[in-house]
Amino acid sequence: MRRLPYQVSTIVCLTLIMLHATYAFALNGDDDVLFAKAAYEKQNTFALSDAVNRLKYLQHPLAPYADYWLMLANL
Repeated sequence: MRRLPYQVSTIVCLTLIMLHATYAFALNGDDDVLFAKAAYEKQNTFALSDAVNRLKYLQHPLAPYADYWLMLANL
């Protein structure tokens, strides 16, 4: 009977750790993608180029989209 509180506290702790890790992962570079999209919509190629370089450095999975927006802006 004493094991139940231990199991519950373990589950709660693991859940909190996983939520924290997910939140930290989501913040890594996502603001740069939104910044790149806004720069593309404003046709600000200097800011867009800067955002593309940051996304490539971070190896963000959406970096090719920002690179594509830069290519379109330069046409």
